[in-house]
Amino acid sequence: MAKLEGSWNVLPHRPIEELAPNLWRVVGDLEDMPMKRVMTVVRRNDGTLVVHNAVALDDAGMSQIDAWGKVLASSSRAPFIGSMPKLSRSVTQKRDSLRRLSHDRKSRRS
Repeated sequence: MAKLEGSWNVLPHRPIEELAPNLWRVVGDLEDMPMKRVMTVVRRNDGTLVVHNAVALDDAGMSQIDAWGKVLASSSRAPFIGSMPKLSRSVTQKRDSLRRLSHDRKSRRS
């Protein structure tokens, strides 16, 4: 696993659970709250991964996700960048590209 930049706050979480081929989830605790947080990982047909509501995992969990493919996007930027800093540049670049595309499309409609 690549060396991490920034903080890494791993809270208690359950093991990665495979729901179906190319679909996984992790249920994790929230600090000082009785609610749970659920991360979902989907592997697309091209082999890239989309992460929804990222949760910081221990080294074993992160290595498992690394083995599945490259993370293309995350739907929850702030927690993802705080939880998984090594992927933050890629996620930020993808997000910015999507925002530019969306803005360009809206501009053409006007």
